[in-house]
Amino acid sequence: LSAESRPFTILTGSIAVLAFLSQPSPSLFAAPLPIQPRVSLMDLGGNRVRGTPWLHVFITPGLGASALLGCAEAYSATDAGEVAFVGCRIEGVTSGPHTLTIYTSETGVFLDGTGTLTLKSDPFQVSGPPASLALYTGANVGAVANASFAEAPRVQVLDLSGAEVHAISGRASVRLITSTNASVSGTPVLSGVTSLPLSLGAASFADLSVESAGNYSLVFSVPNGSNVFEISLQLDIVPGTPELLTLHDYPSSVRAGAVISSASRPPRVLVTDAFGNVVPDATARVTVTSNCTSVVGAVSPCAALGGGPVPVVSGFAVFSDLRLYLIGSYALSFSIPHAPP
Repeated sequence: LSAESRPFTILTGSIAVLAFLSQPSPSLFAAPLPIQPRVSLMDLGGNRVRGTPWLHVFITPGLGASALLGCAEAYSATDAGEVAFVGCRIEGVTSGPHTLTIYTSETGVFLDGTGTLTLKSDPFQVSGPPASLALYTGANVGAVANASFAEAPRVQVLDLSGAEVHAISGRASVRLITSTNASVSGTPVLSGVTSLPLSLGAASFADLSVESAGNYSLVFSVPNGSNVFEISLQLDIVPGTPELLTLHDYPSSVRAGAVISSASRPPRVLVTDAFGNVVPDATARVTVTSNCTSVVGAVSPCAALGGGPVPVVSGFAVFSDLRLYLIGSYALSFSIPHAPP
């Protein structure tokens, strides 16, 4: 058995829920909020509330005293179900996070931000105008050639009080000031993304790298009207692991037992990483790669006497007492032992 009622209408209920359609955005003192608060009015079923109800707004400063001006209250357009505040601005002198509390009232404006229903905004930064640029990493950064920095440099725009300025758009950029002691020829290049949009007045440069070892400066800049805020850090790039050996002063022939040299210069091995940077802290060895048959009574005929280990000094391992005693055609292998993993 069943019974069906006559059709009936469900009407919108009274205001039961407030929700932000747009949160107030970071701003500068005395300037209108770039994004003004906008609030949806709903009943328990999530339906937009009809009518023209009023809402009020109350400010809670993070520190010090601030005043909200220009938008103490606002009302909903007929049956719109939302309230848009216009002209909100904050006056004060102490920069920091602020919040706005939206509330309803049946008996009038409350000065303390309490009412029948309340809605609190997320904290948003209010500050003085931009005045400088800060670096949120150490003053010195070290990295291996062609590797990203261990800590991504991060810059932040500040006001005169040293508080962060979030209400600023534009871009931050970085450039490399080259040193005079780069270990490779040519102009060192800063790789990675060197220009970023500001987010809440900050930018983090996460993928910067330099192939050429040496000492540099990174200069970060943010234009602001006719001014440009800049700050720099010292950058030390060290060579990578040994990857390339280049042989210099190697003779075409030499007498058995004599010191191997070319034009009175002993064999030298230049040690560099994969990007041509001289590796200063390595140790080179020499071994004979061709087959050799020992001769009875010969003095170590199959060994390359004086073949190391030889420390690398100023990029070169110099083999000043290298000898072979057995005549024949040989190839010598110059190598850098890799450190164990």
